Amino acid sequence: MDIVLSIITGVIGLVIFLCRDLIKVWIDKTFRAGPNAQKENLAAVRDSVLSGKTSRQSIVDQRRFDAVDQLSIAVRELDRYRTPSRYLPYIDLDYVFNQIDRKPEGPEFFKNMMRELPSEFSAPANTKILEHYLPDRVRELYDLYLQLISYSWYISKDISSGVNLSKFLQLDALNGTIVKRLPRYACFVETAGKYAWVHFAPTVRRELSLELRRFVDKTQADSTASDNLVADNLPLPGGVGGKILQNIPPEMKLKPLDPNSPT
Repeated sequence: MDIVLSIITGVIGLVIFLCRDLIKVWIDKTFRAGPNAQKENLAAVRDSVLSGKTSRQSIVDQRRFDAVDQLSIAVRELDRYRTPSRYLPYIDLDYVFNQIDRKPEGPEFFKNMMRELPSEFSAPANTKILEHYLPDRVRELYDLYLQLISYSWYISKDISSGVNLSKFLQLDALNGTIVKRLPRYACFVETAGKYAWVHFAPTVRRELSLELRRFVDKTQADSTASDNLVADNLPLPGGVGGKILQNIPPEMKLKPLDPNSPT
């Protein structure tokens, strides 16, 4: 009996020895499959999250780039109306308003200026994207440029129709906004008086262009749009613009002030 048990024990030991590799594989599959699967799942989740973050960031970046392009288009649309903002600094508006009912020079001069502009003012559309994907500073300067251009256009348009706006409007309303957005010009605004705002459209446009360029440099967006805005901030438009300046009646003409002049 002992001999039989010894033989059986020996056979079992031999079988276990010969099958040790198979047993090891079975143990690995049984007890280690769970942790490995969890690791693989965690890795997959991590990769998915990182991929999602990258995808969302790409979408945000693309929308920022689109906002830069949209702003550039909006500024160029406003530029179509900027002629009055370039000429009002040369004109004694107090004189015009005081004489508008008695002398035709003012209205006739403004009629000549407005003939070269669109007959109706239309603010750029599709600027909703600017609210979410551009810095506050850029949007504030754009809004100020829009106000300066539209205000200059409407005043010139109404004067060309013989309307004395000084009876109805607070003509220094934009001065406070200029001081708020560009505080370093506060002294100039105070010195220039109620019509200080007429001098600022080119300055605000330049500030807007440079601020947009700073934003583009930080985001590594295509700088073509912002570069074009900087380059296109020209002095007085040519063609009919020069003729209009030459035809300003002497009694209406002023020497314009320069907000950026050291004197």
